[in-house]
Amino acid sequence: MNMRNNMAMKFLLFLCFFIILMVPVAYAQGFPCVVRGTVTVKGIPTQGVTVSVSSGGSDMTNSSGGYGVDVPSGSTVTITASYNGMSNSTTVNTPASGGFVDGQNINIESPAPSSPLLSFLFSSAGLLLLILVFAILIVAITVYLQRKDKKEKKK
Repeated sequence: MNMRNNMAMKFLLFLCFFIILMVPVAYAQGFPCVVRGTVTVKGIPTQGVTVSVSSGGSDMTNSSGGYGVDVPSGSTVTITASYNGMSNSTTVNTPASGGFVDGQNINIESPAPSSPLLSFLFSSAGLLLLILVFAILIVAITVYLQRKDKKEKKK
């Protein structure tokens, strides 16, 4: 019986040392951190936006535009939201103690036109000019068709 107690004591002593040695290993892996926020497209919360993290991982926004991504604690990561060819990024510093980082909202706007012609056409003056050109084109086609009908009636 003395031998069993001796083995049990050695096992308990080994178990205590093992647990004491594992504590620093657990802290070295860091605490998890979750970054949360809302993605809006032109100011409107949007579902289905892809949110990706520079350290890896991604999420899709829910029906209210909300997202939550896991990131390493104690680091600086870039979070990018992409939707229909448009994207925007934000940089987040995560606390070393882990937890939640809330309020990381990202707004996606449409890209600026790439040429002066496109920027003019998307301005109000450009749109008025396009409407005027289409109106003249419709009048010209109507006149052409009326003249064609008159010629056919004469024959």
